[in-house]
Order: sequence, then C-alpha cells, then structure tokens
Amino acid sequence: MFEIIFTILMMIGLTISTISTVYFLTITVLGGFRKKSVDPRTFPVTTKFAVVIAAHNEKLVIGSTLDALNNADYPKELIDIYIVADNCSDATAEIARAKGATVFERFDNLKKGKGHALNWVFQKVWDCGIVYDAICLLDADNLVDINYFLQMNKSLHLGHKVVQGYLGCKNPEDSWISGCYSISYWLTNRLFQLSRFQLGLSCTIGGTGFVVRAELLKAIGWDSYCLTEDLEFQLKMVESGTKVAWNHDAIFYDEKPITLKQSIKQRTRWMQGHSDCLTRFFGRLMKKTFKEKNFIAFDTDFYLIQPYCLFVIWSISLISILYTLTMSIFNLQYLIGFGFTLVIMEVMMALFGIILIVEKKMTPKIFLYLMIFPFFSYTWLVPIFLGWRHRKETAWVHTEHTRAINVKDML
Repeated sequence: MFEIIFTILMMIGLTISTISTVYFLTITVLGGFRKKSVDPRTFPVTTKFAVVIAAHNEKLVIGSTLDALNNADYPKELIDIYIVADNCSDATAEIARAKGATVFERFDNLKKGKGHALNWVFQKVWDCGIVYDAICLLDADNLVDINYFLQMNKSLHLGHKVVQGYLGCKNPEDSWISGCYSISYWLTNRLFQLSRFQLGLSCTIGGTGFVVRAELLKAIGWDSYCLTEDLEFQLKMVESGTKVAWNHDAIFYDEKPITLKQSIKQRTRWMQGHSDCLTRFFGRLMKKTFKEKNFIAFDTDFYLIQPYCLFVIWSISLISILYTLTMSIFNLQYLIGFGFTLVIMEVMMALFGIILIVEKKMTPKIFLYLMIFPFFSYTWLVPIFLGWRHRKETAWVHTEHTRAINVKDML
C-alpha cells in the first residue's frame, strides 16, 4: 500500500518538478543574457530622493548604514534621510541624529512591525512640505554602493515607477548559512530578476533597496501590514498594472543570518507572509490573467505557488533518497526518484557554478558552500510548512544584526 501511495506521489512530484523546471529555465534562457547597460552619468542628475528606514534597536549597524548613504556619489541636496526609530530601547535614534538623519521616534505596542512603522513615517514625509521625486526604502543594516543613487536616477529617467536594486551580501563567508543565503540571492538576482526584467515581466520586491515614484506611493498609499509587506506591495502593483523594474547595477548589501536557528526563524516569518498573500491574491491575479489575458499576472501567480511546488519536489526526492539508502530497496520507483534527484542536482550545481563565476562571486569558500547548497535547500521544508501552518499569525519577529561592517569592507 505504501509503495502504491508513494509511486502516485512521486509521479505528481515529477510532473510538478518538470513543469516548474521547464518554465523557469525557459525564462532564464530567454532573458538571462545580459544586455549592455547604459552609463548612468549620461542622464540628468535631478531626482530628489527621500530615503526611509525603519529601525528597531539597530545601534550596532545604523551608523555604518548612514555613513554609506552620506558618502554616495550623488548631490547631497538631492538626498534626505528619514529614520523611524520604531519602539527602540537603545541609542538608535541618537546615533542617527548625530549622522545627520531626520529621526522620528514611534512607540506603539499594538501596531507593531515594519509595515505599520513605514505607513506612519510616510505621513510624516508627506507633511514635511518638501516635494520628492522618489522614495527609497532601505533596512537599517543596508550599505548602498557609491553609485546606487546614480543608477536609480537612470532607471527613473527611463520611465520606471518602481525599481528593485541588486541585493548583495555583507557577510557571505561568515558561516555556511550566510554563504548559502548569499548564493541563493546572487542566483536569484541573475536568473530570476534580471531575466524577468529583460523579458518585460514584473520583478519581485525584496523588502529593501527599492525605489518608488513618490506620486505613485502617495496616490495608492502604503497600506501593507502583513509579515511580508514588500510582497503585499508588489502584488498590489501587479494588480494595478504597474510593473516592478530591476537595476542590476544599483547595488546594496545586507547582513545574512549566520546560524540555522536564526535562518529558520527569519524564513518562517517570510513564509507566513507569503502564505497569507497567496490566500488573498492568488485568485484575484488568476482572474486578471484570464480576463485581461495578462501574462504578468500569471507569472506572478506562478511565483506565489513556487515554494509549495518546491516543497512537494523536495519532500518526494528526500523520501526517495532516504528510503533507497537506508532500506537498500531497489524497486523501480525508488530508483527513478533517486536518479532523477541526482541528475537535477548535478545539472543545477553546474549551472549555479557558472552563474557565480560570471557574477564574479566564486571564491574557494563559496565553492565549498555551493557543494552543500542542496542541503540548505532542503532546510526550506521546515519554514514552508510552519509558514503555511501559522499564516494567520502576525506577530513580528525581529532579525537581530550582530556585525558592524563598513561599505569600504565590501569593496
């Protein structure tokens, strides 16, 4: 009986795996060859940015973040920095003021979380009386590249209304967890984000390092409060017909977790918000897909269900591997599942290695992390399961940052 059930599940897993692999590889192949970028200095440097950062007890990293912003190669009069010190009990506000930022302190034990903090501070920005062209959202630990604002200025002059920047990593070699996190982001930047942008699809918002036209944000409002407020905002953009653009050269860096426990906690929060957004937006976007023949809505829905497709694929392949190795059973269905898993892993590792070399990220340590990257992928099973199970919970879990890294260290 078990073998019959497992065979049926394996065939379902193989079908899902084949469809999703073919779909994403097609997107990657068609859009993955990078076009020559335009020099940002050929565009008038006129965009006035309001940089908005929500910070909760970030005294260790906020100083370096503001140093990087103050040292950016962009006219200082065109960048204003706003910090919302959200329920802070440390020196975050004092440090930020000393670095020249405008700081608003917020204390609210009922409306907790980044989404509420941002909505609150946006009203402060609108009320300040200064007219901004664009709002830039960053996290308290982010370090912007010296050319970040020049690149974003270029994207806005090209007519884009929402632009996501290239999410780099501050600490890729701190541990195997931070290393595998970094690999996944580098691969996503190239294979997912760049490919979609070059094919005219909508990219994803990574929660930080993106800019949005001020008049657009003011018109529609933020109104995104779930545990993945970035994804919620992105889905509202797609629903309203606004594409999220990508700038591969607008680089910024953030800190990745260094322990498995920290990682599981963070990714579970992500999957809680992702699951919540899936239940609220999937049907609406599918309706838009058929009613308007809108492929961007379909592609976004495919992105929404991707973690659950991977959950099925990884679960089936893991069972195949464990059952074959531990029970020494060589029935055809187990051998097919085991062999298919090995082939997919080998093909993916080769592709990933090539991408990391092209992106100039490969080092001896990163190569070692790449070898254990499949194991890191399997650790997603726990956050995906817990995220779906607790999708209705909205308690915000803060990611603690532990290292003060200067932008010069990244160079």
